[in-house]
Amino acid sequence: MSAPASKEGTQQPSPKLRLTASADEFVALRAALARLMQEPEDRFSRLFAPGSKDRRVEQLPPETSWPLLHFGLAEREADGKTLIGRHRVRTVGDRFYVMELGGLVEYFQDVWPETDALLAVLDGAKAGRLLDLGTGTGIVAIEAARRGQTVVATDLYATAIALAEFNARLNGVAPAIDFRVGHQLEPVRDERFDLILTAPHYTRVADQLRLEVLRAGPSHLAPSGRLVVATMMEWQSGPPPVVEEILRPHAESGLTVRVEPLPTPYKREWFTVRRLSADLVQAEAGAQLVSRHRFLITVTAPPVESPGRGSLSVRPPTVVEQMIQPYVPLHRLRQSLRSRPEGPGVMPTAAVVHCEDDVTALRELLVGLESGVVSLGRGAVPFLHDACRYGARRCVTTQGFDGAAGAILSLGGQVRPCSFGQPLGLVTDTTAQLIGKLQDAAGQARARRGCATCPVEAHCSQCLFPFPLDELRYCALLRSVPKALPLLPRLSQALLRLAVWSQVLPLAVELRLKVRPSTELVAAQGRPLPQHQSNPSANDQKLAKNLDQLREAWQRYDTWLAALGTGHFALLLRAGQDLPLFPIPPLCAVLGELTADGCDADEIRQYLRLYAIPPAAADQALETLYRLFQLTPT
Repeated sequence: MSAPASKEGTQQPSPKLRLTASADEFVALRAALARLMQEPEDRFSRLFAPGSKDRRVEQLPPETSWPLLHFGLAEREADGKTLIGRHRVRTVGDRFYVMELGGLVEYFQDVWPETDALLAVLDGAKAGRLLDLGTGTGIVAIEAARRGQTVVATDLYATAIALAEFNARLNGVAPAIDFRVGHQLEPVRDERFDLILTAPHYTRVADQLRLEVLRAGPSHLAPSGRLVVATMMEWQSGPPPVVEEILRPHAESGLTVRVEPLPTPYKREWFTVRRLSADLVQAEAGAQLVSRHRFLITVTAPPVESPGRGSLSVRPPTVVEQMIQPYVPLHRLRQSLRSRPEGPGVMPTAAVVHCEDDVTALRELLVGLESGVVSLGRGAVPFLHDACRYGARRCVTTQGFDGAAGAILSLGGQVRPCSFGQPLGLVTDTTAQLIGKLQDAAGQARARRGCATCPVEAHCSQCLFPFPLDELRYCALLRSVPKALPLLPRLSQALLRLAVWSQVLPLAVELRLKVRPSTELVAAQGRPLPQHQSNPSANDQKLAKNLDQLREAWQRYDTWLAALGTGHFALLLRAGQDLPLFPIPPLCAVLGELTADGCDADEIRQYLRLYAIPPAAADQALETLYRLFQLTPT
């Protein structure tokens, strides 16, 4: 599964991986990694494992540390003793796979269950000509070469090929693999293979890639050859399921097609079964919510001597393999909805904007963001479905791949850009053709709406299908809340954090979120009147400096204050791409809110006297805030 790294979910660029080196240097690196793997303290995992948090180890011998430093896999801290791991390295048996190039032009791969499924296919495959389509890190190609396959590995991105070639040299199989750059099957035109393995990249409009390879791949199969595609497919209760309709033409042409779910606990939340409330089922024509799942699709060519008839078998996912996503109208979530998702496979409830009452609730949400305090009502915290429509993401961009619009398969061979969109493409379209259709539709919409001169153009999603609003009402709504639009992307992420937090707290209280200083308070009981001392004491001066430091950190981390009633509070900080949530005691919330809103030391002391709060308790609360923001008070 290969694609350049997006800004979402990736780490900061690591030092650039050294790609050119002698054979002896690669041998030294492989030996150093192997020594780390054998150490009882598991220092390899600490330095390089994909999920490792603490990437530091001390006192490595020179024969181990030198290759790591030489290739840029690690850096030395200022103390000269500690090494910091700067790249992720995955292992398969005694082989090592570096997962990113690093540097300013990053190439970043994740650990995918689809890759593991393809590796499992290799275990039972006979030796022959094998194509690794979209090689990424090169892991499938390298493992295939070690099993005696004659391997061709392709990728659209030269950066991916560079990383794959590095890993091939690291694992001693570079001469056995024919690496080629190009889109899909273009680099292997007129060639045939006994086995083609691929996990097409999927995200938004790139979902169309899976259709390209399913359509064109069988013509590159040798007699009895197999095309194995690990990908996601739409799964609806039919009749027939979309995946079956898409693949039936293959069976009718004489191919044998087997579709089976790919069970995995990893990133299960990406593939959900949509459980709709009764009112949404009745209105489904307006918002066609689609269930998706991971599948392993195997297409087998007939033997040359007996073409015969094709066949299609589709095994649906079981309940255990599925993640359940409840969906209800937004306005009902904000009216004391007291039901909670049940079971380990059930995700937080998602809110859908599909009727006038939902539009009213959405407007209240945006107006709250505009004013600085958002009321999320009582009950379940909504995860807003397709928040991209309201400022979280541009629907269609000039680049094509990084917008919100996607490629959702529908019955009848049509492709929709989102749950609310009308068909704009066909399953026979290439990815480039679908991008072109989306960009044409977006250009026409921009011209109709006057987007070029709109005051909120920089933050508007420019949604192609803003159902249930029409274009005029959609534009009017977003123009009325210019300060809210830049905050909505963060709110849509924060709702997921808050949903998890609120599951363990009482539902019968109101949840409010303070996103900037405002006259409205969510933690403090009131705002003290300014009563400044003419000659502040040394303790007052010290407190004033500490509060200034706290206020500056609050702003630096773009901190939001969440209040569940009057008894439960949490801070939502922005830390890079992450939004960590920290539950805090009520007094911490009070002092933090007053400080962030601009109250000085005199006003804080007045507040403490007014509500009979012991100074020792206030000092302890401030110490908690200082530690949370990693401050050093004077």
